[in-house]
Amino acid sequence: MKIGFIGLGVMGHGMAKNLLQNGFHLSGYDRSKEAIQGLLPFGAQISDSPQQLAQVSDVIITMLPNAGAEQEVIFGQNGIISGVRPGTVLIEMSTVSPEIPRRVAKSGAVFGMEVLDAPVSGGASRAEKGTLTIMVGGEEEIFKRCLPVLHSLGDKVYHVGATGTGASMKIVNNLMLGINMVGVAEALHLAKSLGLKPQAVFEIAQMSSGESYALKAKVPRAIQKHHSGKTKTEPGSPIDLQHKDLEIALQIGRGNGLNMDLTTFVLNIYEVAQELGAGREDISAMIELWPQLKPT
Repeated sequence: MKIGFIGLGVMGHGMAKNLLQNGFHLSGYDRSKEAIQGLLPFGAQISDSPQQLAQVSDVIITMLPNAGAEQEVIFGQNGIISGVRPGTVLIEMSTVSPEIPRRVAKSGAVFGMEVLDAPVSGGASRAEKGTLTIMVGGEEEIFKRCLPVLHSLGDKVYHVGATGTGASMKIVNNLMLGINMVGVAEALHLAKSLGLKPQAVFEIAQMSSGESYALKAKVPRAIQKHHSGKTKTEPGSPIDLQHKDLEIALQIGRGNGLNMDLTTFVLNIYEVAQELGAGREDISAMIELWPQLKPT
């Protein structure tokens, strides 16, 4: 099976490397020519455009930062659609609104292209290890056909329903993370005002009812920065991307007539962090920034 991989950044690089190490023939494309250089020793080929990549691929994977980039590589000049072959499967692993894969599936069907939306969770370290959690939407037969590819990228692969449900699940998951991160930041500053040590709060809360991914994965970074002045960031979790995901959740919720007051409030806090110039920092920076994060 020949794989085409578009988007070889922090997450995509590790994912593509795992596919190569699992014996797949892989052609890669990224706007940054340097992004693919590290994959060449593993046998990757370079495509000059999404169109060229589509012409030689049985399965195409996209791992891009936003809907604009996703739409450009699929429908733009020299895009996937202009080179895709009937029967090719496009696996959209970018975090986007569920309307994007539904629209792509409808348009792609005209060219005989099949679509799965399969966003991931786990960050860059798990992308490198091939242990991502993958939530997949699309026809079950296509899902089963692509399982060897998906299992090369993640150890937890879930088929959650029709096209768009994978993207929906990822937005729900990231909404929980975004809200939890703000709660952890506020709780830690309350703990500090009460004379509690951050390390003690971390150790006890992770074994108690306050346990969460935001606590376990992000608080150690904040503690490390406090002691060393440096943050060991997880590049796949910047504030800018968390803000984008909260914005998608808010739009969908409002469109469905839901009360999204908490999401609105939390989104505003992330916007303040961006205004402070922290958009590219890991979301663990919300802890340090908390005294300045007063919603407008």
